[in-house]
Amino acid sequence: MKLFYCAHRIQLIGYGHSVAIVNDFRSKLLTLGMTVITEQDNQFQIAIANTLRSGDIQCHICNNSYHQYSLLTAQNAITNGATIVALTTSEMSPLRQLAHFTLDTLAIETSIQIQDQPDNYSIASQAAQQTLTDLLFIALAQLKVTTNKNNNA
Repeated sequence: MKLFYCAHRIQLIGYGHSVAIVNDFRSKLLTLGMTVITEQDNQFQIAIANTLRSGDIQCHICNNSYHQYSLLTAQNAITNGATIVALTTSEMSPLRQLAHFTLDTLAIETSIQIQDQPDNYSIASQAAQQTLTDLLFIALAQLKVTTNKNNNA
């Protein structure tokens, strides 16, 4: 958690259903005064990753840890000294292997998949991502309050 709190810049990356979670998390981190960068275009994500340095974080929020652009942005950020954090499923994947830190988003795929609800797993996964980012935000907000109290005392 202090990793996020002390980061110079945080690049948030997500694809598909995770984009909504990325945008929500970005808004919350901005309220804490953190420098957060998000971009949906793959080429801009790579360009931003090329500017990251030591003290910066690249945080991936995703279900698919095999996404080629996600892996490319992570590799570029690592080359420049940034720390990679992945909020993803617990299955072993290339992104998990690249990440310095991983936080597991656990969702259970139900055996009932009807034609009207083919995405029930992605809904569960999105709920897991939202819960995890909310918990991170709460912990960061508490850390900020504690740090401010100590600095003002």
